[in-house]
Amino acid sequence: MGFMLSSWPVSLRASAALAILVSMPVSGDVHLKSRTVRSEPENRVYRAKSRIEGRHHLLVHFEAPPGETERAELQKRGMRVVAYLPDTGVIVGLTGDPRLDGMSITGYESLTPADKLSAELFRPTRTRASAASREFFLVEFHEDVSWEDRRALIVESGLAVRDHADLVGNHMLVSGPLARVQSLADWDEVAYIFPASGELATGAPLIGCMGAAAPAGEVGQLTQRVGEGWDGAGLGPAELTYTIQKNPGRIPPPYVETILQNAMIAWSNVLKVRFRKGSNTVATKNINILWGGVQHGDAYPFDGPGRVLAHTFYPSLPNPEPIAGDMHFDESENWNIGDEVDLFSVAVHELGHALGLGHSDVPGAVMYPYYRRTQGLTAEDIGAIRMLYETGTAPAPDPVPVPVPSSLALAVSAPMAGAQVMTPTVETRGAVTGASGAVAVRWTSDKGASGLAQVVTGQDGALTWNAGPIPLSIGANQIRVEATDALHNTKVAILDVSRLQPQTEPPPPPPPTPAPTPLRLSVSTPGDGSTISVNSIRVTGVTQGGSGQPTIRWISDRGFSGTARTFGPSGDTRQWEIHRLH
Repeated sequence: MGFMLSSWPVSLRASAALAILVSMPVSGDVHLKSRTVRSEPENRVYRAKSRIEGRHHLLVHFEAPPGETERAELQKRGMRVVAYLPDTGVIVGLTGDPRLDGMSITGYESLTPADKLSAELFRPTRTRASAASREFFLVEFHEDVSWEDRRALIVESGLAVRDHADLVGNHMLVSGPLARVQSLADWDEVAYIFPASGELATGAPLIGCMGAAAPAGEVGQLTQRVGEGWDGAGLGPAELTYTIQKNPGRIPPPYVETILQNAMIAWSNVLKVRFRKGSNTVATKNINILWGGVQHGDAYPFDGPGRVLAHTFYPSLPNPEPIAGDMHFDESENWNIGDEVDLFSVAVHELGHALGLGHSDVPGAVMYPYYRRTQGLTAEDIGAIRMLYETGTAPAPDPVPVPVPSSLALAVSAPMAGAQVMTPTVETRGAVTGASGAVAVRWTSDKGASGLAQVVTGQDGALTWNAGPIPLSIGANQIRVEATDALHNTKVAILDVSRLQPQTEPPPPPPPTPAPTPLRLSVSTPGDGSTISVNSIRVTGVTQGGSGQPTIRWISDRGFSGTARTFGPSGDTRQWEIHRLH
């Protein structure tokens, strides 16, 4: 029966998983960590304990590497593929007896309890491990086992389930005595058990690698090698090229290439595997490296910041050219040098997959499925890669020192520290020196306001910045100014500014109102004691002083009365007249 060739990457998650794809090997053997299953295994079924009556898992050995066709056929026969075992095996879950007649298989068998227990569990160094990790273990379950069954099996075995946000795949973190952990291997639901690192035990944030996935199933912790490497069967040398198709925006290209070269040197120092820079991104035996967005040219889109960091394709064989060995990184991640997420640590781990390695059981090894920052290969990594390639005899290049960026410095020139101002806002300015690449300056106030400063590059290359207006409250105000360069170096300056309470002047008193002069009335005509011969007369006079327009009334002793007419004024003098007095 035929099989499908396709390419599958291993991908990496930030605080989660690095799962990458594998492809089809050509050897007829299945390489477990505990033993090598030869091409014609005995048809035997080990009836392990199971929480579901009649359920068990078998290793089915094919004549050639299985693919989608074989997977679909097994599914039709009531067998679910739960794992792929390089080179030619799969693990299937089923109930009852297997129905494999007519398929291109060489045999089948059950995994034994010994197959499921990492040798690392029993090494003397394990007994000397820190108390934080000595009784912590990772249990990998078969994919078709429900989470409820996994948890119940652990609890019923007298062990404790431990939570960790960065667990990947089918792993569960447990704690308890080793003897009880060993007893889990007697259960059919369990695929593999290996030590947990101290960082897992203490809950530290980690990068987790989901391992390899193939059309025939995922590659689990059971195996440590996928395919025969770039040199083919046996132990031989390999000559590889690399190309960098696209760099991340966060780290300057010279730094990126130096870091990637150092990751390659870490492996070529112990092997007859040499890397040289190439120019053809699709050449055979070329590792093409790029940073891409969600869609970046393959069938495995990234997911934005967090989770999947990168994916790498296994060598040819199993993967076909030109994708074999290529390494893709998510450009939206927070790539760093010597900090989270450290580019060297991710690159050296990914190169291990690009050379054909699966995952190690040894905490602290580069190829352990959970890690943070890596300094270099361990004896475990070196021993594993030497199962695929000839040991190096010619000296490999020494690591290239990563250029150390100038020390970033942030200065505030105005206002002076402890400044006191009367205004409701303030503007700040200063300079940045020693930056690598572009610089961003952000300010935040302890009163809740924030913003970006304007950064100006002078003709001499000097960087200055100014920010504002920044609102101030009455009293003490603290302004935090932070400068960040392209390598995520950060410097912070704290500026204390006080806004004074304005002094309130009392309003000037109104001008005093002059006291009014007394009202005086005088008669101009006729004179006092005048004698007339008519029955009415005209009387005139003047008023002086008083306030406002006076009203002048007249009354005669004959019973007549009236109101005089006033006119003027002339200052406080007003004239009046009685036109006719009877």
